[in-house]
Amino acid sequence: MAHPPLILTVDDNHTNLGMLNMMLKDQGYDTRAAASGFEALDLAARETPDLVLLDIVMPALNGIDTCRRLKAMPGFQDVPVIFLTALRTGTDDILRGFDAGAADYITKPFVMAELLARVRTHLNLRMSREALRRSERRYRAVVEDQTELICRFSPDLRISFANPAFRRCFRRVRGKIVGAGMRDFIPEERHAEFTRCLKAMSSEHPLRAMEHPAVDGEGRDRWFHWVFRALPDDGGDIREFQCVGRDVTERVAAEEAYRILVDHSPQGLAIFAGGRIVFANPMMCRVSGHDAEALYALSETEVVDLFAQDADTARMLINRPPAPTQAPDAPRRADAVAAPAGGGARLRLISRDGAVRVLNVQAIATRYRGGRATQFAFTDETRLSELEAILERRGDFGRIIGDSPAMRRVYRLAERFADMDGAVLLFGETGTGKELLAEALHRLSRRAEGPLIRVNCAALSENLLESELFGHARGAFTGAETNRVGRFEAAHGGTLFLDEISELPLHLQAKLLRVLDSGQFDRVGESLPRHSDARIIAATNQDLARRAAAGLFRSDLFYRLKVCAIDLPPLRERGADIRALTSHFTLSLAARHHRAPPEIAEPVFQMLERHGWPGNARELRNAMEYAYALSGGGPISPDHLPPDFLRGAAQAPAADGDSDAARHRRIIEALRWAGGNKSKAARRLGVSRGTLYNQMARLGITAPDWT
Repeated sequence: MAHPPLILTVDDNHTNLGMLNMMLKDQGYDTRAAASGFEALDLAARETPDLVLLDIVMPALNGIDTCRRLKAMPGFQDVPVIFLTALRTGTDDILRGFDAGAADYITKPFVMAELLARVRTHLNLRMSREALRRSERRYRAVVEDQTELICRFSPDLRISFANPAFRRCFRRVRGKIVGAGMRDFIPEERHAEFTRCLKAMSSEHPLRAMEHPAVDGEGRDRWFHWVFRALPDDGGDIREFQCVGRDVTERVAAEEAYRILVDHSPQGLAIFAGGRIVFANPMMCRVSGHDAEALYALSETEVVDLFAQDADTARMLINRPPAPTQAPDAPRRADAVAAPAGGGARLRLISRDGAVRVLNVQAIATRYRGGRATQFAFTDETRLSELEAILERRGDFGRIIGDSPAMRRVYRLAERFADMDGAVLLFGETGTGKELLAEALHRLSRRAEGPLIRVNCAALSENLLESELFGHARGAFTGAETNRVGRFEAAHGGTLFLDEISELPLHLQAKLLRVLDSGQFDRVGESLPRHSDARIIAATNQDLARRAAAGLFRSDLFYRLKVCAIDLPPLRERGADIRALTSHFTLSLAARHHRAPPEIAEPVFQMLERHGWPGNARELRNAMEYAYALSGGGPISPDHLPPDFLRGAAQAPAADGDSDAARHRRIIEALRWAGGNKSKAARRLGVSRGTLYNQMARLGITAPDWT
């Protein structure tokens, strides 16, 4: 069905017709209007609508006859027709309408919500019917052109059916295959396995699979993968088996070539079985810093400790089961063969020298020497990991960087408010990203295709601000030589972002309240009301409640705006985001200067995390630009930070001399950053896990403190 759906409305009452079309267009539908049955037939002949709303009582050609003629037109049989009837319309007329092909009816005067609900229902039904027809056509095409080998055989193994692909593969005519034994197509050495496979099947467990080599009709050695399905009768007794086979010779050959290439692969490769490493190629050894024998000697716990910072994810990938459709005891010709199921993740591996390497890992369920295993194939992407992690966290929030619990709360609220048409009020200190969040709200909303207009209420004088917001008429004041469209009109169908809303003069606050309530406003020097369908997003770094109490901000406007309010946390409450923001800013600087991303020393991160950040992310960006310039694009050390950072670090007390309150705060921040993982939190704090447990017990820190 075309998008948006096209709806034909037919009514000899022009008022009803106009109202219907306006409401339908507001819901995103395309509409065509006809004031008579003959006009409706003419419109329908030129473009077939997806649904028709048809009045019954009309002069010349009534709705029932119109419906009958519409249904007789080519391609119109599946178009739903909904009659609009008056309460006085008799039951006989309604029944005649259904006989003429109508799908539904609704009585006048109708409730618009009910009419829209029925329109949606019938459009969805039509789409479902069309999808079903397409599915049926595809299914028929697949069946008729099937290239897989399909046959059926009875419990005594006599073949009762074989499709053309099966007959072509083994070069037999139908008469010589039907009635032949299924064992004739399976090597003798696999007969016992084949028998076990069939005996293990039942109505509760109808599927089994096996692979084996065989000689095809041209005398070539081939490998086949078979899936057997038991077909029980109504009583649950198996009366027949269906077999679907594929020629997998090329796959098996590729697996053999894979084994040859594994030892020389530029990728890191490892196989885990029973939680232990049973194979590691040279790249895996170089990245981990251990030789192969040392890796093979590691216990399951020690293997997981290699990925201690991502232990849960690593354990899940290492223990990934094979694909569920694969027979659990199916043998493999190769030592390690990939199953169809797999998964990937970015894991941090701690090498023997303590360095953290970031690996882009693909984990694939495998068979290794007859047992279950997982193969890791990875590339070392340590230098790119920070930038890619930032990009992953951005999601639908564009240039906003951060994945701390405080920012996740912001994202959750933004996602809920995005599609609402009501005003949104953003609170936050300077530099916390209010404008970025406004952009994200616009992009996530149904108004994303419309304009996003920005106005800084503190940057314009009172007289100029009124003209900017609402526009002015020619001659409204000295210098107004032409009519001017204001920001509200320019934002029609989109979003208007009012930054520093607290600076809006009181008399303009009254006008803004009127727009919020009715969508209407007047241009300066003009009395003709105008309408704007613009969503308002306002932002402030002030305490509007206090300003309202002091009479500096209208209380009614404040309460009207704060229905959907989002508080953006200051950077000092987003300790877990500082590293990501720092990496983002330095990577952006490097890209701007066409250089490789600089290394950042760990003490730099520690100093940044201890800073108070009165200027928030904007202050951090400026600090990193200073450090990047001072370092000449090379590694960034603490000496490259702005002087105020160095003075602050020199004046800060030593860690052992910190107060319990400061230590309590740092532990909570580390636990939040680590998502409650105490090993990760201890490494971030630079202490052992035992020390962290002792400090938590002494300070009374429990799970509710950081969740």
